[in-house]
Amino acid sequence: MRDRNRINRPKKKKGTGFKLIAIGLILGIIVFIASFLVSQITNSNFFEIKRIKIKGDSGWLEESVGFLLKKNLLYADLSKAERVLRNEHPEIEGIALSKLWPDTVYIRFSLKKPLAALEGRQLLIDSKGFLLSGRKYADTVTGLPLIYGLNRNDIRGMGRINLDNKLFSAIRIIELFSKLENSGDYKLIKVDISKVSESEILIQKKCRQGDCLIKVNVGENSYSEKLKIFQIFLKKADFDWSNVNYIDLRFKEPIVGLKNG
Repeated sequence: MRDRNRINRPKKKKGTGFKLIAIGLILGIIVFIASFLVSQITNSNFFEIKRIKIKGDSGWLEESVGFLLKKNLLYADLSKAERVLRNEHPEIEGIALSKLWPDTVYIRFSLKKPLAALEGRQLLIDSKGFLLSGRKYADTVTGLPLIYGLNRNDIRGMGRINLDNKLFSAIRIIELFSKLENSGDYKLIKVDISKVSESEILIQKKCRQGDCLIKVNVGENSYSEKLKIFQIFLKKADFDWSNVNYIDLRFKEPIVGLKNG
């Protein structure tokens, strides 16, 4: 019986332990070589960020992402860079950062559209009440209407500001005026919101002798209806506009004050 059990007992395969040791050594060598190569690549300056290309930038944006230079492109946190840019430049509407191998970061961005310039033209504002830096819109500042009478205490820096009744009225008036038909014959120059009850706009209209400036009192509320009446009035009225001192829209019918009247 003992001999029979000895015969039926499975035999150990020779060399199994040696093969496992060999496989382990080979895997260890592969891991070592891979780690060494990765270390050499990541620690070399081959992927070091040497350039930041920004489409449409005039220099002010590049200053904010200078911290990316000389960092490894493999590990550069572009999401963090985007947050930094948005925080420092509220004028940015959309932005996209991408990696151009082996050593470049490429940035595309768009700016919020300014609606008007504040008194002095150093600050602009968009339709949502965001303050924008005038120096970043050098080509568009001169053509924007001006807003006068804003409470300067509401301005503490770039970004969204308090849309009080006066500022909301100014934005509403400018937006409605831009939608008027045949606006090429007249241009909105200024909106004075010093007194909401007597909100006043200054328009530039084509006259016989050239361009003339006319003050228009739109009061408060019902701006859409008042400006439509004003548009019809401009089309039908036939007199010397250079002699017009002001137009008052706070009544059912526009009242015209003449300079020599």
